[in-house]
Amino acid sequence: MRNKIIGSVAVLLLISAWLLAIQAQTIDFSAPIPFDTSIKKGILPNGITYFIKYNKRPEKRADFRLVVNAGSTLEDPDQVGLAHFNEHMAFNGTKRFPKNELVSYLQSMGIRFGPEINAYTGFDETVYMLEVPTDNRELMEKSIQILEDWAHQVSFDSLEIEKERGVIIEEWRLGRGADQRLEDKYLPLLFYNSRYAERLPIGTKENLETFRHASLKRFYSDWYRPDLMAVIAVGDFDTQWVEQKIVQYFSAIPKSIRPRERVVYDIPSHRATLYGVFTDKEATNTTVAVFYKHPFTKEKTIGEYRNSLLRMIYFQMLNDRLAEKLRQPNPPFIQAYSYFGNIGARKTYAYVSLALANENEVERTLLALLAENERVKRYGFSAGEFERAKLNILKMYENYYNERDKTESDNFASELTRHFLQEEPVPGIAMEYQILKESLPGIQLAEVNALPARWLTDSNRVVIITAPEKEGVVLPDTVRLRELVENFRADTITPYADMQVSQNLLSQLPKKGKIVAVKKYEKVNVTELRLSNGIRVLLKPTTFKNDEILLQAVSPGGHFLYPDNDAMSAKYCVNVVKESGVGQFSAIELQKALAGKNVSVSPYISEYMEGMSASASPKDLGIMFELLYLYFTQPRLDTMAVSSWMARTKAYFANVLADPTAYYFDQLTRIVTQNHPRANRIPQPEMIDRINPARALDIYRERFANAADFTFILVGNFAIDSIKPLIEQYIASLPSFKDREKWNDLGIRPPVQAKENIYKGSDPKSLTTLIFTGPIKYSYDDAYFLKALEEYLDIRLIEVLREEKSGVYGVGARATLERIPYSYYQVGFRIPCAPDNVDSLVNATLTIIADIKSNGISADYLKKIKETHLRELEVNLEKNNFWLNYLQNTVMYNDDINRIESRKKQIETLESKHIQQIARKVFSDKYIWVTLYPEK
Repeated sequence: MRNKIIGSVAVLLLISAWLLAIQAQTIDFSAPIPFDTSIKKGILPNGITYFIKYNKRPEKRADFRLVVNAGSTLEDPDQVGLAHFNEHMAFNGTKRFPKNELVSYLQSMGIRFGPEINAYTGFDETVYMLEVPTDNRELMEKSIQILEDWAHQVSFDSLEIEKERGVIIEEWRLGRGADQRLEDKYLPLLFYNSRYAERLPIGTKENLETFRHASLKRFYSDWYRPDLMAVIAVGDFDTQWVEQKIVQYFSAIPKSIRPRERVVYDIPSHRATLYGVFTDKEATNTTVAVFYKHPFTKEKTIGEYRNSLLRMIYFQMLNDRLAEKLRQPNPPFIQAYSYFGNIGARKTYAYVSLALANENEVERTLLALLAENERVKRYGFSAGEFERAKLNILKMYENYYNERDKTESDNFASELTRHFLQEEPVPGIAMEYQILKESLPGIQLAEVNALPARWLTDSNRVVIITAPEKEGVVLPDTVRLRELVENFRADTITPYADMQVSQNLLSQLPKKGKIVAVKKYEKVNVTELRLSNGIRVLLKPTTFKNDEILLQAVSPGGHFLYPDNDAMSAKYCVNVVKESGVGQFSAIELQKALAGKNVSVSPYISEYMEGMSASASPKDLGIMFELLYLYFTQPRLDTMAVSSWMARTKAYFANVLADPTAYYFDQLTRIVTQNHPRANRIPQPEMIDRINPARALDIYRERFANAADFTFILVGNFAIDSIKPLIEQYIASLPSFKDREKWNDLGIRPPVQAKENIYKGSDPKSLTTLIFTGPIKYSYDDAYFLKALEEYLDIRLIEVLREEKSGVYGVGARATLERIPYSYYQVGFRIPCAPDNVDSLVNATLTIIADIKSNGISADYLKKIKETHLRELEVNLEKNNFWLNYLQNTVMYNDDINRIESRKKQIETLESKHIQQIARKVFSDKYIWVTLYPEK
């Protein structure tokens, strides 16, 4: 079953009508949860399981996976970190693809390393993933052969093993920091004497440096075996042909003669509550976490499925309460959230209460979490909360059901991965939706209210505090934590007071405007409307998703229009409104009024633009337009909620610069903007104090006062004739005037050249950024050539810095041609590595650049780039988000809407000389070089 995340008494008449509609159960609740009949499942004689499902999203694509039911908990003492090392070796030589030929071959077919060729290793599993085109039978067959090679024919070439040591040590290095050090301290407490505390998948640097090759190969021979493997294929293909090929290639894998027992480890129980307080000098937040651990129970019958619904309802309501508490004056936490789920160990789940605390308020935060749990345990939830939660769940499943034929293949592949590893039921969304509709009406509030008595136990409870280690911060020790928890009294806890809210967003409809002109762009199926108030609207109806309509409203302007004394109020004016609500609704009331509605509207402001992002299901499109109208015309100021938000924001940013990486990027911004006072630096608490809420509201009103300055773009599942009346009612009615604005150029420019070392942190790692930038005349061709250059750089950086030099785990380039506030290019490189390797890896990068300028690129690389971009374009043209962003760019830059029609030809006619020419334009001997080093 898919992961389920759930987002005034709700409309009781609606609920009553819904209940009456369920006249009789057609499902036997004692029956086993059925398996989705659209999925072909088989088990080969050698024990390999396979799953095959036809799915048309994305078109002409398949998602292949090899799932190995073995991870780091199965490592012997001499194999710590080697489950993960095995995963890496699968990309460094197999029987059919020696050394790095596997990745090179797939890249030549337009498949990117990372997004479409990847793998991961966990405590209990290793999963390999391929996303490939299906219009090439040879490629399809080779993809299945690759899975087979991974299953039993990895080469383990000695030279490749030694080279990969460096790569994985760099991955280990990249993960070091305060979060990892704190995790190293608290996981042994949370996992309590279990194997999980001793077998983090990344392993230890000591063993990665010294393990014997035989230890690596032994893990592969012990655990990569048919009875622990599944092959998953989901996509737009001939399922019979795929099954034939899976059987053909995987049947030949021999059974293991004397298989080792595949143990799934427990976390031992403990009667007493465990307490831990852990600090780090580079920690940025104070966290309070309470875990109530419970054995994982499988849901086998349809009746047991109700348990997941009960959990969803419970945590929807609890998290709504926590969110509401955040907006109260002087809230007891900065953020808070609760859930019931996996904590990393396969046989153990937990009820988890998490919060970020203000400095020196750990005790208050802990008591607040305990109090909210106890409030539910003692008094339960209200009928209004219960009905809203059920409406939200029903809407979520309705959306899943409506999108059943438009769901992406990787979602199904992930679901089948969980099914194989954890026996998660897979009935299919049609059956899930039917089960939900017949289960939900019968769930009683009393059932949900009884849950905390079962969940909130003293045994198997763990309380963990993590915090910055800094002067002036006083933390309770474990003795004090025990006193707080054991002496916690609920005498003063009162029932939660729910509020009733109106379901009508607008008290009266605005006066309608008119559509005064219509223009069609037939090539791209876009219709342009001109409205009586001067607004321009672009409409692109699609069938890419059944239950999705996206909207962008964009206008030139932005917070750079305002002077320095208004800078913070302008920059955060949208936050002030979001925290306050709109019309007659506070932010909390608005959330309740929208229960059961698939609607989102979010205003935004940037340096040079302001706008609205919105989405809705077709069913709730009218609600979206009403909410949009309110955000334009009726923002409000809730001083209490804004005061709470400012306090929480100050607390959140108080220690951010203790993190070396955050500090580095803040300093990098200082350098590349030449310390401009309006640069987008990490805000410090005193900067938040400069926000004047009343002035922020005025600025927001100014930014959205003239709707004629906006262009509205809608993409999704709608009919133009049906949407026109809504546009006339809610967009053509927006206030407007004739003035037009332009963004303001504050003159923020990078230096021509700079080199600076930043010293921060204790871990033995560095991060280098190289930036080549300068003014350039914009052209559509150069913008694409720069994108092609970026693609080539990504491939070569991996080949040279990772595969040849073993100096990095991840590395990449980012190349853009910008037009606002002036026309300029920027090519940036990020190189994380060991401090001693900085100079050599920078020199290797500069050598790659020099080679492009001198020689261009070879035909092999050109083919990889063109295939990748053609495949990417093919997929993007079937996505609503792509079209929304594309049309927004045409508006921002006054581009030809039909320009996308020429992109395919542009890719097909790309030549080596084009990449060489753009490289010569953007790469010079003057650049910015900033490196982070550990403190001396």
